[in-house]
Amino acid sequence: MKKVNIDKSFTAFVILQVLQIVVLYFFKYYAHDFTLSEFSFLKTGNLLNLLLFLFLISTASILRVKRVESYKRFSKLFIILSITGLISIIGGGVLNSINTGIEATVLDTPFYKIYNAVVFNVFQFSQFFIIGLLWELLLDAKKVILLKSAYIALFLGITFFGFAFIYVSLPTNSIFDTNESFKADYGVVLGAAVWKVNQPSPILKSRIEKAFDLYDSKKISKIQLTGSNAPGEKSEAEVAFNYLMNFKVNPLDVRIEKNTKSTIEQINFIKSYLIVKESVSKIVVISDEFHLSRVLEQASFYNVNIDVAASGLKLSAETLVYYKAREALGLLNFWFFAVK
Repeated sequence: MKKVNIDKSFTAFVILQVLQIVVLYFFKYYAHDFTLSEFSFLKTGNLLNLLLFLFLISTASILRVKRVESYKRFSKLFIILSITGLISIIGGGVLNSINTGIEATVLDTPFYKIYNAVVFNVFQFSQFFIIGLLWELLLDAKKVILLKSAYIALFLGITFFGFAFIYVSLPTNSIFDTNESFKADYGVVLGAAVWKVNQPSPILKSRIEKAFDLYDSKKISKIQLTGSNAPGEKSEAEVAFNYLMNFKVNPLDVRIEKNTKSTIEQINFIKSYLIVKESVSKIVVISDEFHLSRVLEQASFYNVNIDVAASGLKLSAETLVYYKAREALGLLNFWFFAVK
């Protein structure tokens, strides 16, 4: 193979990598109906995308210069993996941008989120795999083993998951913990599961009870309940309202929103309705401690200024680890791909 062919192969590889990150950024914002003016590299997920892209390109460039023959041996594989990653981004981006109408859930997670994440993560694995292969070659491995590159890719995935798990485990800084005189106009209760016979789950109960505590202590003036419903059930917001009426709350101070199906939709509701339409300036979002990190990240992505308050939910150690693991996966998929 002539040198010019290697140059062309490397150029094609770089172009494909640039296309990947450009298309990824486009779909991340397009799926949420954002304009180009709202884009920022300073958002956590966008910064992670950029750092991985720069790391991959710089590593490939070093290998191309220092170990030409090593790069030449696997140049076609780099192109194939890059094309696979690009196709996955486009597929995941399209799925993330449309409403399939599928209401099914798996382990309390909407099925559409799962297949969006699976398609997107084909790209992420291909990117990690290329990084693993590049490092094998850069370290001048005598015998490159593709399975080892797969192990490196898996290790990178586990490392990012570990970082996200620690992130959601850190306590969130609530203004209610640092400023006793702070008061909010609205306390927004995020929806949670409804059990049989239209009963609130323990998670939903704890969020409602926290909202009442803040209302009763005059920390918030009004309560906004959110959340849609599964077929044949009352909405999460309606069930929350019925439970809230067991406490001394003026019904006129409570509002119900029963169309949103996810946290990101509820953040969008806060922005488009409470902030833009109603001009509400001080909002506190009420949810579980392990959920609030993702709430704040999504609010930041939407340029929504909120405070947060953790419910008093008590869980066993095993259950808490399970919920934190789910949140870590959800946070990673939001950071990397802005999955709705």
